[in-house]
Amino acid sequence: MGQIQSSIGLITGFPIVDTVDQLVSVSAQSRDKLIARTAQLSAEQVAITQLMSFLVAFQGATKNLAENHLFETKRITSSNDSLLTATVSGDRKPLPGGYLFTPLQRATSQQVMSQSFTDVQDMVGAGTLTLQMGGFVDQGIELGLLNEGRGVRRGEIRITDRSGTSAVVDLRQTRTIDDVLEMINKTREINVTAEIHGDRIRMRDNTQQSVTKLRVQDVNGGFTASDLGLADVDSSLSQIDGNDVLRLHHGIKLNQLNGGNGLTFHKGVEDLRGTFRDGSEDLDIDVTEEATLGELLATLNSDERFTAEISADGDQLQLIDQTMGMNGFSITSLFGGTLAQDLGIGTTDTGVDGVIMSGRLQAGLKGALLRNLNGGFGIESLGQIDITDRSGNTAIGIDLSTAETLQDVIDAINDGSIEVRARVNDARNGMVLEDTSGGPHSLVVANADASNTADRLGIRVNAAQDVVNSGSLELQTVHENMLLSSLNGGSGVDVGSLRITSSHGGKSAVVKLDQPGAEITKIGGVIDAVNSQNIGVLARMNDTGNGIVLVDTAAGSGTLTVEEVDGTTAADLGIHGSASQQLVGGKLVDAIDGSAQDRIEIAADDTFDDLLQKINNSTTNATAFALFDGHGYRLSIVSNRTGRAGELLIDVEGGELSFHESSRARDALLAYGLPEVVASSVVASSGTNTFSDIVDGIDITLHGTADEAVTIRVEPSGD
Repeated sequence: MGQIQSSIGLITGFPIVDTVDQLVSVSAQSRDKLIARTAQLSAEQVAITQLMSFLVAFQGATKNLAENHLFETKRITSSNDSLLTATVSGDRKPLPGGYLFTPLQRATSQQVMSQSFTDVQDMVGAGTLTLQMGGFVDQGIELGLLNEGRGVRRGEIRITDRSGTSAVVDLRQTRTIDDVLEMINKTREINVTAEIHGDRIRMRDNTQQSVTKLRVQDVNGGFTASDLGLADVDSSLSQIDGNDVLRLHHGIKLNQLNGGNGLTFHKGVEDLRGTFRDGSEDLDIDVTEEATLGELLATLNSDERFTAEISADGDQLQLIDQTMGMNGFSITSLFGGTLAQDLGIGTTDTGVDGVIMSGRLQAGLKGALLRNLNGGFGIESLGQIDITDRSGNTAIGIDLSTAETLQDVIDAINDGSIEVRARVNDARNGMVLEDTSGGPHSLVVANADASNTADRLGIRVNAAQDVVNSGSLELQTVHENMLLSSLNGGSGVDVGSLRITSSHGGKSAVVKLDQPGAEITKIGGVIDAVNSQNIGVLARMNDTGNGIVLVDTAAGSGTLTVEEVDGTTAADLGIHGSASQQLVGGKLVDAIDGSAQDRIEIAADDTFDDLLQKINNSTTNATAFALFDGHGYRLSIVSNRTGRAGELLIDVEGGELSFHESSRARDALLAYGLPEVVASSVVASSGTNTFSDIVDGIDITLHGTADEAVTIRVEPSGD
């Protein structure tokens, strides 16, 4: 049945739906007003929130207005951009003003050249070519270390030889004792040679005349000759030594002792033990925070039973037992440390007088301590040698027992009356003896004691030859106290992580050098971190003293390997890769040797071009190229780093290949001040031509040199 639908009331006739809608609308007016009011309030709240954020931002901005740096945007200009340019160093804000700098010297790379070859296909002869950073046994020290750390006031000196000829030698730009010797010895107007004898400069007149005395004087009221110990040189002798200018002092840094290898401490445990003549309780000494020799002496002197002081000659430490008795007075290292040995006091008072004298703690103005040779294991306790020159004259029992430096050995040999002269070899890593007698017999250098001194120095010979070369005496160049940042010619080590996998059962460990709060900064820290893993791998300094060696002690069926975890840490330490059999400590073991030395074997049929390619494939320290001189080809090797830190030790064993230096490695030098007062100004050095933060907030790049000052001006930019 159908339904009737209608919005009109059937009885009343009213529109029901419209009426209901109107009634609902009337009743909803209050609700709608509430909704509208709520929306309005929400909009007002959003507006207030935005306003508050604007106010906070404005408040922050107004607070920043109190910061000077907003109004201190700096502009740095140079009065001569062709010589010097400057930039702001990082976020630092340099003070406004004008700064005067004199550009003295640009940094240069070392370059050596071989003898000439007719063609690049010529064979160079079988042998071994070795390249490494450092290891020179005749490296001169910085002038700033002389005169108990007061340094040398640089200026000009006048030298008069015994013929009466004088010359003024300009030493205003010298930084090292090598620079001083070079400047004197290349002065052609005079016939005088300057060389080093221990802690003194030796002046030798070569004129064979006696018109006047050999004399050295300061010029224009300067102090350079005096500071170099030469002001008293006024002699009728053909050879005279200046005054002692290198002495220990309380302010010397401990890392400058032990021939520059520093001292090794163990944190958390005592380093030294002293025993006394009266038999009283042993004294254990902990050395931790001491940075200077004065601080170390204060620590040693904290017990009244003995005193420690610098010796009268300024070269040694003197320890005196103040007790009395028949027991021995001794100082020894504790817990496997080497501090007593580093200080040269690890001994017992054999004279029973209560006095222990250390060995020399500095190698002299130029040279190497014997205890730092042989990779740091030392060539000490030498005895006697006999030398017979080729004319048949013999020097019997040349006594080397008191020698502490290589120069001491050379001097003792040269003090003999025969015609054999000793000097540092051309590679500067050992010594050479040259017979000048011209005789027909054999040159003989023989052991004259039970300690085989000639053999240990590598100079024993009995042959019809004029020269005997010790070869490399392996001066230690990497040691436990060395900062990782100073390795690889100063480019440092990427401080990250590496993974070591043992040969036994695939045991592995990650060694982190950058652990927050426990960052490793020194070689010794790397060695300790590896050894603490206890996975059958022993880390120590290698036999040649130029890197770390990892020795497989697990004797497993696998292979000891080192991999990178992040960065180039292992490669920078020279230990990335797998172990191989090699001699370590006289034993054949599986090891990874992180030697910083590039050793290139030259086969008998290798040509000039073959060797060039081998060099470039074997080392990142240098680049080799062929130079045609118009008649033939020369092999040139150039260090890839500028400055003294990039100086390469280049040694050739066997064959006929030889090199001579055509360009010396030099640091850039920049004087703060006018050129006419360079002698009294501060001279800064840099291995590159950039001086970082030389004045607070300023980096300077050197583009040229001149005898004029350049003004670096810092002023508000006006932006």
